[in-house]
Amino acid sequence: MNKRAISLLLTLCMIVTLFSGMTLSAGAVEAENEETTAVETVLPEGDHQAAEETEAAPEAEPAEEAAPVEEATEEAAAPAEEAEASEEAESAEETEPAEEETPEVDNWDFKAVFKSDLIVAANDKAGLGGDVLVDFVLGGAGKIYLPGKAVVEDLAISWADPDLTLTKDDVTYESGEAPLAPAGESVTYKVQKGNVIRLITLKTVQGSGDVEAMFLNIDESLGTIKAMNKDDEHETSCYGSVNYAGVDYPYFSMKGRGNSTWVFDKKPYNITFYKKADYDSKKKVELIDGVKSKKWSLLANYLDNSLLRNKVGLDLAENLGIGLDSAFVDVWMNGEFLGNYLLTPKKDYNAPDEGYMLENDHIPEDIPEQFEFPNIKEMPLKHNVVNVEDIGDDAVDAGETVETIQAWFTEAWNAVLDWDSEDYQKYFDLDSWAKMYLMFEVSKTYDCYSGNIIMHRDGLTENDKLIAGPAWDYDIAFGRTLHKFFVGVTEHKQLNAEGWYNDSVGMVASKEPYSILQGLGMHESFLQRVTEVYNDYKWAFEDLAADTDRQAELICDSAMMNNELWGTHSLSADYLVAPNTMSLLGTGSYQLRYEITLTWQNYVNNLKEFCTKRVMWMSDHMYAEYPAGSIAQAVNGEDIVLRAALTAGNGENSYQWQISADGKTWTNLDGETAATLRVPNTEESAGMLVRCVVKNAGVDIYTTHGGWTKASAQTILDPVPVDVETKEVEESKELQDGDLIVVLRGKELGAYTFTETDGGWTIQSADGQYAKADGRKVVYTDEPFVWSYEDGVFSAETKVTYTFFGRRLGLGFNRTVYLTRDGAALTVSLNSGDQATFLKRGVVQ
Repeated sequence: MNKRAISLLLTLCMIVTLFSGMTLSAGAVEAENEETTAVETVLPEGDHQAAEETEAAPEAEPAEEAAPVEEATEEAAAPAEEAEASEEAESAEETEPAEEETPEVDNWDFKAVFKSDLIVAANDKAGLGGDVLVDFVLGGAGKIYLPGKAVVEDLAISWADPDLTLTKDDVTYESGEAPLAPAGESVTYKVQKGNVIRLITLKTVQGSGDVEAMFLNIDESLGTIKAMNKDDEHETSCYGSVNYAGVDYPYFSMKGRGNSTWVFDKKPYNITFYKKADYDSKKKVELIDGVKSKKWSLLANYLDNSLLRNKVGLDLAENLGIGLDSAFVDVWMNGEFLGNYLLTPKKDYNAPDEGYMLENDHIPEDIPEQFEFPNIKEMPLKHNVVNVEDIGDDAVDAGETVETIQAWFTEAWNAVLDWDSEDYQKYFDLDSWAKMYLMFEVSKTYDCYSGNIIMHRDGLTENDKLIAGPAWDYDIAFGRTLHKFFVGVTEHKQLNAEGWYNDSVGMVASKEPYSILQGLGMHESFLQRVTEVYNDYKWAFEDLAADTDRQAELICDSAMMNNELWGTHSLSADYLVAPNTMSLLGTGSYQLRYEITLTWQNYVNNLKEFCTKRVMWMSDHMYAEYPAGSIAQAVNGEDIVLRAALTAGNGENSYQWQISADGKTWTNLDGETAATLRVPNTEESAGMLVRCVVKNAGVDIYTTHGGWTKASAQTILDPVPVDVETKEVEESKELQDGDLIVVLRGKELGAYTFTETDGGWTIQSADGQYAKADGRKVVYTDEPFVWSYEDGVFSAETKVTYTFFGRRLGLGFNRTVYLTRDGAALTVSLNSGDQATFLKRGVVQ
């Protein structure tokens, strides 16, 4: 089974799933089917709109101006009803009898009767860059679709047949003279050719002034439009010229694009520009300011009634630095209006010359440019594969092939699957993948599982990592879905604005990842970067709803014109849950309050509602600021105080201090879980490496694959060496027996008696206790304790059997405690520091 067949099968399954949510009655469906048959019978062979039409014909216009599309129901009126309205309009407005009686033709077709087209000819001065065909439906109702920048009053209706005339209010017009109705209004003409007379009603529909027009002029002697549109493999091309935004591009080709989106009437396309008429040497053109590309895509957005999802998604990705520039365009092909499209550079337009571009896809093909995604869990009807989209010319010259790419990718992915190692960071660019993870998270698109993830490697050296992007394809995201059955999560889960999404995808809980994003997300370090990136770009996520408003305002008239042709339809699958049960989607401030989807504006409002509530939930459940900062160090008496000084935090942080001798292997210090750590100000402490692991506990940041909950995120403050401060001892003086006053920073702490004895001196407090060096402390004892004295410094060596952090060291090690004489006073310190502690009954501390 080939790729297109698989895609069609999946699409049919999706449509079957959707029918339960559609409101079209069985009778209406039957009426549609009958009417479609009638249309195919009436239309002559060769008509440009003939049997290619598989859906119901566009809505017919009655003689009077039709109600705006906003007031229409979601399902278009049945064609039989349209024809009936047209017949009523004909009988009401036809005031002159035909010179010769002609038989009535039910649902008559203009071209079949008059063997001619009506067009509005290109007029650069009037802002019309190409011819526009009058789009007739059965019964004499027609619509004229015009770009927003066209000056309607400077345009006229033309035709090729010299025997054809249009008459209104007793004025008969020749070709090129018949005026159009103002935008949004209709005009009724009597059409006459010989003895044949009919009434036609033509409505002028105009797009948005800020949306550019694209006229695709196809030379069908080089390939027909029908053949291109019938080719599901997208191998058949058409050729011709393009007029875009008033600029002529003389040579271009186009072909179909897309899988599930291709099966619908509004077709998406890829277009390529060339330098010459031989269509050999490609040419970069700048269709969007600042963006030049040889290849461009026209996204139909048929499955998105709002028309906005791809645009706001790509805008967000562009703000993150992994997106594609895009612009709305209104498109005509050989004069026929196709609708409103989103123009973007083709997704692989920036493939690197010295590297390659890949796509994680889900449709297997027997082609050399594809290989199986190694060691990844699959789901029913889905297959994870990797397409080699492009290998740069320089990379090919360097010997890069599909086989070498597969070997490198397998090595990189196996590093991801090693959960206890951070080696995966040698292969994956964390920033871009964190951004891609967040794009799928905020949009809740099923593509996070099924593929459609683009990635590129810009070189072949060890330093060239795999970079995620560009991001694309969001027409079935942001609160709507077609693929709930295949994703392994419920529709409720996908439509809901709450909950972490990437890791919820999958048929069953498993520690094996279903996607590349799930694999990366099983690393704590990757999720940490995800959190940091979100907070760095929080402004961009919170702009989603505002961007929805901006884009809706920009394309409003073009969206109305698009819906005049295509209508709104249940196949878009938006908000299938009945409106009266929408309260079940979410709780509290995150509850989604969707509108009944009858109009384009309803769909826009619902998209904005999802974006608002989704980002609100993410911001509330992501750390406001990720714990970060540095370690501040100060000396306080005999101790050096290390403090985890956070420059960012989100409330209740927890701490774990660690120690290392080499900066590689770290050991937790038992019991040291406060924001500060006290280290003895000794020579032995000098250069000791200390760091702090800070966690922000009690926040539900992610639900990891398999259903675990991460209760905290952590940051490791950069390690610091303990800096032991010393000062030179002042000029020593002979110490005499007697009393000295102990002073600390100018404060007298009391009188002590110093007595010379064998080998040194004793220090006795006023109550007769002797000062004794004991481990890292000075304590008091009833028995004399001898201090050595030299050059103004008392010292005593003692054995330490416990470290300052409470761990037993067996035999221990020796250390020296110092007391420094300064003139007639004695400064008590450790290691001759000038930040002295004080002496009191009990201990020096």
